[in-house]
Amino acid sequence: MDEPNLISRRRLLSGGAGMAGAVAAGAALALGASPEPAEARTRTDTTRRSYGPVAIIGDSISGGYFGGLGSALGGARVGPYRYDISGSRRIARSAGGFGSGAAAARSMIASGFAPRAWVVALGNNDFYFFRHKSTTPGAEIGALMKAVGPGRHVVFLTIWTTASTTWSTFNSGLRAAAGGSKYLHVYDWAAIARKHPDWLQSDGAHLTAAGAAARNQALARAAVQAARAAGATKG
Repeated sequence: MDEPNLISRRRLLSGGAGMAGAVAAGAALALGASPEPAEARTRTDTTRRSYGPVAIIGDSISGGYFGGLGSALGGARVGPYRYDISGSRRIARSAGGFGSGAAAARSMIASGFAPRAWVVALGNNDFYFFRHKSTTPGAEIGALMKAVGPGRHVVFLTIWTTASTTWSTFNSGLRAAAGGSKYLHVYDWAAIARKHPDWLQSDGAHLTAAGAAARNQALARAAVQAARAAGATKG
């Protein structure tokens, strides 16, 4: 039976071989840094920097090297920032006890962190539902945009994976949605990542140490893109 291909939280939290904990350790060793604990899924940095506040929401594809993400955001002059990375996270619908990106956005806003600039890196865990046409990329992205709220700019990353061909369906739907909203923008991770097959682990979805480091830099660039769309200028 065709089951939902959820990018599991176990990959994000486990320190087992081949999982995100191992990737975090490998990235840290490769870059001469110490990895944050694998269970550290969220981080808030209150330091004010040139591009101002940005919120980042992702799944385990962005969870390979947490320490590097904070460094990349700080280096890009983004701050304050808050990121929330969780395995098995879908865009707008909770499933199997795992919260959605929309729920994470609502939680951030309710806690008082409500910047005008957001980065979202989700979609892999929605592939099953896109294939079976129980929802569409546009519907899920629209629900997330509603959760983020009016007047806020969202930069959404495209997807690249060799584990499924549904990435192209998602990316096309994302671009169509962005074409109809001045607040939704695209950062083309797929165009970058597909040139580097060594960035993917054997599952075709999760990232190697090199891929995780590159992903952090991409998230930082997407954060700057979001901040600029929201009106920030580098001081």
